[in-house]
Amino acid sequence: MTAPTNHLVLSLFGDQADVLRRRAQLHGGLTELRLDLSPVELPLGKIFDGLPWLATCSPVAQGGDFRGTFVEHQARLTIAAKNGADWLDFPLSFPLPTHPELSSCAWVHSYHAQRGEVDLIGILERLRARMRSGDVGKLVLQADSFEDSLEAVRLQKLAGPDFVVFAQGSSGTPSRLWSLALGAPWAYASWPGCETAVGQFDLFSIPSTREPLKVYAGVIGRPVAHSLSPLLWQRAFAQAAEPSFLPYALIKPTTTLTQALRGLPQDTSPAVFSVTTPFKEEAFSFAQSVSPQAQAAASANLLLRHQGQWWAHNTDGMGALTALGLSGPSRLLLLGSGASARAIAAAALQNQWSVTFATRSDFVPPSGCLRIPLADLQTSSFPYGAIIQATPVGSLESPGNLLEGIAVPERVIALDLVYNPVETEFLSHIRACGARAVLGTVMLQQQAVAAMSAVHERLALPDATSFAKSNAASVLLSVRDPQKGHQGDARPALVLIGMRGVGKTTLGQALATILERPFIDLDDAIWSKHQFQQSALGRQSISDWVSADLPSFRQAEAQLFIELASTPNLVLATGGGLVESETAVAELLAQPQVVWLDAPPEISSHRALASHRPPLTDKFHHEEWQVIDARRRPAWHRTQRRRVPVAGAFEESLALLHEAARSFS
Repeated sequence: MTAPTNHLVLSLFGDQADVLRRRAQLHGGLTELRLDLSPVELPLGKIFDGLPWLATCSPVAQGGDFRGTFVEHQARLTIAAKNGADWLDFPLSFPLPTHPELSSCAWVHSYHAQRGEVDLIGILERLRARMRSGDVGKLVLQADSFEDSLEAVRLQKLAGPDFVVFAQGSSGTPSRLWSLALGAPWAYASWPGCETAVGQFDLFSIPSTREPLKVYAGVIGRPVAHSLSPLLWQRAFAQAAEPSFLPYALIKPTTTLTQALRGLPQDTSPAVFSVTTPFKEEAFSFAQSVSPQAQAAASANLLLRHQGQWWAHNTDGMGALTALGLSGPSRLLLLGSGASARAIAAAALQNQWSVTFATRSDFVPPSGCLRIPLADLQTSSFPYGAIIQATPVGSLESPGNLLEGIAVPERVIALDLVYNPVETEFLSHIRACGARAVLGTVMLQQQAVAAMSAVHERLALPDATSFAKSNAASVLLSVRDPQKGHQGDARPALVLIGMRGVGKTTLGQALATILERPFIDLDDAIWSKHQFQQSALGRQSISDWVSADLPSFRQAEAQLFIELASTPNLVLATGGGLVESETAVAELLAQPQVVWLDAPPEISSHRALASHRPPLTDKFHHEEWQVIDARRRPAWHRTQRRRVPVAGAFEESLALLHEAARSFS
């Protein structure tokens, strides 16, 4: 049996056969079932029937939860094989299987290395010695830092295309992405919110059926989780490089940029790295050659490796000036003195602008620029035509407004480099003064266009600038909270609300199929995430949980809803009681695509009874249903962006829902 053409293996666990099968169907490729994290009594035949599955039962020593003997392990995999599993995972710590039932399956030979383990080449050799034709080897390292994860990248390159080598841990995600670029048959991905291992990216973050470009790519910074660069670069290259994708990762070195990048395999593969705080000056020094823009700024926000040589470029300056949209030079006030501010000053001077830095602490400005204490702005006549806020103040990590209490003239245009949150206190203040405010995402778009142009020219990679010029702003603005890690296609989630029994799940699944978008039932996701904790408390279903501890369920429901609502492209069916949580209502009000499926309570109660689903409370009767509907109806009305009546036939309701979904675009 050959490896699948889909480049992602969806890794799942759970105790609900229908949920597991539905997720595998949505994925459409090879799906891993973690037997060690799932109950023994799962109906594997029902789950596996007609779909490609990999059965894995990882022992404790290999990072899993299986605590039995080799014989018991082989028995579990034998049952999986008899029920239709196509692939089986055999840990190196156990002998090769002997049961004849297992020989018809393809095998994954796996090993999870311990921290500090040194003979990894020997491990690769031992794995290869066990492999039959068509089998896959899997070596997992432990990574506490990005630097640690680079050993996995080196070993993947050495091991070749019949191995999957990656680092596990919060810093290991780049190695998972880059293993694909180095020829690994697949990478393991999770269902959103349901990781089976630390550091997995979720299923919908990259296009699973596309060929990865043979490039090391990412954004380097500390902190870096806030960055929107992965979203923008992935989406732009998905358009420009079809049917390929750019394996672009978030990278947070714990040491220096120099040490981190010297850990990359020293080969001829190109590399593309956006650079943010605090590594811009070091990036400039690290490169063998630099652009005039980087030379003028003495810093770089882009590093490219071509034929083994590093080149540094800076697009911050012109990106910011272009974002201001002024037709000619102006008197510029720069708040801050960091690398971005100095890059902007260099570009402004080259374009005959006058530049004044306003800083809290003493600072010697670049030649040709002035500097005033920030406090002196209180009494100045404010002769500036443009302001650029180039400090972290105003971000989620450092809230505030450096111009608080200062009246800004209406003639001024002001840009904030902070883009998380999109609307900062600084920009709100500018608008309140009657002046013109420019979002940080506009500057991000402009500098990215220039960076992508340089990548195209110097590395001969696909030209992604057309998308970045025409679509990037709308993509970036659609992401309200960049810290949630959006990548890939950035269409906002389509959230379905309404009473239980109105058809949110069935209509949502049908709509997702039509739109070719992923679908998640929030109740399914909640139980998948919390089932082991709840089972330990003697609760075997959501109904048990709700009956025993409704407040904790509502809290978990709201938290997971907030996480999933940030998943791009998603069609999300919520529970009827979601609006009973003030936290969830606040999130619904912030969501741009919320559809209320509305039916009279007598219809929804009848449908819910006919579905034989367990009640969410112990008061399941028509009168109580009307009371609940009346209590929740104001919240549905307040949070919806579209209302779809669904009292009619399924086909009619689906047509109306489809029309509502299309109206958002």
